[in-house]
Amino acid sequence: MTAVGAVALWWIKRDFRLYDNPAYCRALAEAELVLPVFFLEPSLIRAEDTGRFHGHAQYQALAALQRELAGAGGGARVMAAEVVDGLEQLWREQPFQAIYAHQETGVGYTFERDKAVIRWCRARGVRLVELPQNGVIRGLVERDGREKFWWAYMTAPRPGRAPLRPLPPDVRARWVTPLPEITDLFRPWAGSHDARLQTVTESAAWSVLDSFLQERGLFYRGGISSPNRAFTAGSRLSPHLAWGTISLRAVFQEARQRREALAKSDHPDDARFARSLTAFLSRLHWHDHFIQRLESEPAMEFHALNPVFEQPPYVSGALADDRLAAYLDGRTGFPMIDACLRCLAATGFLNFRMRAMITSFACHALRLDWRVLHPPLARLWLDYEPGIHLAQLQMQAGVVGINTFRVYSPLKQLQDQDPRCRFVRRWLPELAGMTDEQILSGRHDLLAGVAPPIIDFAAETAVMKQFLYERKRSAENRAVQGAVLAKHGSRKAGKPKTVPSGTSRTRRRKAPEVAPVLNDDLFAGMDGDPAAG
Repeated sequence: MTAVGAVALWWIKRDFRLYDNPAYCRALAEAELVLPVFFLEPSLIRAEDTGRFHGHAQYQALAALQRELAGAGGGARVMAAEVVDGLEQLWREQPFQAIYAHQETGVGYTFERDKAVIRWCRARGVRLVELPQNGVIRGLVERDGREKFWWAYMTAPRPGRAPLRPLPPDVRARWVTPLPEITDLFRPWAGSHDARLQTVTESAAWSVLDSFLQERGLFYRGGISSPNRAFTAGSRLSPHLAWGTISLRAVFQEARQRREALAKSDHPDDARFARSLTAFLSRLHWHDHFIQRLESEPAMEFHALNPVFEQPPYVSGALADDRLAAYLDGRTGFPMIDACLRCLAATGFLNFRMRAMITSFACHALRLDWRVLHPPLARLWLDYEPGIHLAQLQMQAGVVGINTFRVYSPLKQLQDQDPRCRFVRRWLPELAGMTDEQILSGRHDLLAGVAPPIIDFAAETAVMKQFLYERKRSAENRAVQGAVLAKHGSRKAGKPKTVPSGTSRTRRRKAPEVAPVLNDDLFAGMDGDPAAG
């Protein structure tokens, strides 16, 4: 514990919130003076997986947090500096005895940054306290026992709103960065506000959660597969979870409480609503499951989790560059793919099924290396969470070896998920004036003025399928598959029997706490089989 009367820093990273913030609450409980600080790191801004949408999210979240802190007579210092350089400058200006922060699961450069901070703290005799803010376990070697830990964390009493206290006037005058100055620091990175992007603040997060649990969540199950309906049927909480404007635990507990209330209702819609929330709770479980993969194996940013699938027959050189450019610009000649990429570039959002489709298409049809896709796609996701992003890239590329191979047919997805062609027409103005029948036919000779496909889908995917299935059936894969499953495979998702539910009996059969989904298949039991071909 930090000594009484000590000065401590709250290092703000991806936890722009006051409610259920273990690091900030712990700092306030243990130190007499807590100084919030956020580092606008030049190396992070320059990183190849960092984009303008991320600047937008962090600026909004930080500005809103600064207003809340200012309202209580406090505020944060915002520094455009590498973390170790900034810490040294602050320590010389105002010596401190401890730093409180949350445990972050990031990519290679943030991992190296964190190790440099640890070395600096040891050299200066500063105590570094890093606390989990989700159900991801540091140092986990095998998955056995993880479910019990996850459930215990998610159901534990959560801290309320941090008990803010004012900074001494003289400290506040020299510590707090004025909001206009923060705006100026972010402007080169984040640009101007774009109304098509979600607002990422703590108050917005709770408003989005409330609208989902009270209204929109009714349509979650059966609605999130459509790129049209998912903008409202989905929870839309992913940017808030990614940037920490709300905690996963708060969302889980609020959703569980709402589902329990629905289970006691006799309203005809409430049984459907409860089933939707059961599906949603399952997705929350998968959130930490995938981040755990990166936490347990940081090398997955650069190497396949299963070494047998390390070298698929990807294209390279100028051919790969041309295919990637056409893909990112939304001009592959496949309407559903192109509409999704243009939507993503404008809004930072796609529903999960469309995310899986565009990744599968890039890896299996364009035969682009998933490692090449990582940075440009990461820049486009407003809700970029490295662990989830990298896990999904490897899963959709088929290089984990313990998942179902999925090679999506863009035409089938168009016919199934956008049968009236509203989504593709919205994002592909070149389709204006064409009938549904023409667009859905898959015959490009009927789409006058639309560029033809840049690849032969059947031929290219056949090459990848042959490699993937040969590798999966190989003796080498059988030799390593067990180790991959032990370290990264899911266990049955559900509440341990030793933990009481705390709910009373009802006339209606009680839904499971978390939908039991196995083998990392997020589509199991939801809206049918999404893949074809």
